[in-house]
Amino acid sequence: MKCVCGGKIKIVETRGNDYVVYRIRKCPVCEKEFVTKESKIDYKEGKHMIRKIHSIRYGKVKEPKKKRSGRRLG
Repeated sequence: MKCVCGGKIKIVETRGNDYVVYRIRKCPVCEKEFVTKESKIDYKEGKHMIRKIHSIRYGKVKEPKKKRSGRRLG
């Protein structure tokens, strides 16, 4: 990550539990501090949550129909 001033942000401190990690980051150039919140989710659970959020917002997820190529006889 980079700061607005262009300096590279370094991680100063990390705290958290089984579900969430808070990282305090600091820019060595302008001395600004940033806090980021990262959630721990395994791959399968994350995919399930993304599908659930998408279906709530946009309706059911529809699979695209297969395109038929060639001529039909009949």
